[in-house]
Amino acid sequence: MDGPAHPQTQGKVERFHGTLATDVFAAHPMTTLAEAQVQFDAFRTIYNLERPHEALTYAVPASRYQPSSRPFPETVPPVTYGPEEVVRTVSAHGSISWQRRRHFISRGLVGEPVALRPTPAAQCWEVVYGHRQVAIIDLNHPEEV
Repeated sequence: MDGPAHPQTQGKVERFHGTLATDVFAAHPMTTLAEAQVQFDAFRTIYNLERPHEALTYAVPASRYQPSSRPFPETVPPVTYGPEEVVRTVSAHGSISWQRRRHFISRGLVGEPVALRPTPAAQCWEVVYGHRQVAIIDLNHPEEV
């Protein structure tokens, strides 16, 4: 199966965007968000329930859909860190304050807590969100925000 960063994936994405442009944007002038929503809803129905796809031996995507066996929680639990970890909240600009400097982390994490963990390299800190590293702060080569 092809995933992100594979040339095959890019072709699929470009093909989808071409279909979307032809079937929605070129065929139906839209001037309001409500008109656009109506067109997108109609496109989704045709694309998934009516239009055969060559890659699926001319079946429709809905015929291959299977719900995930993994449950999705009604509410996502808050991200928590251990008492020994240094925690900062990402500011409205996507940065945190650490060692008397502002360090850009991500605008996608605004308002979220991130933890700083020392790395084996001197003066370097790993910034994690949950269990995923999102940045490295190198105090030897600071990039102020």
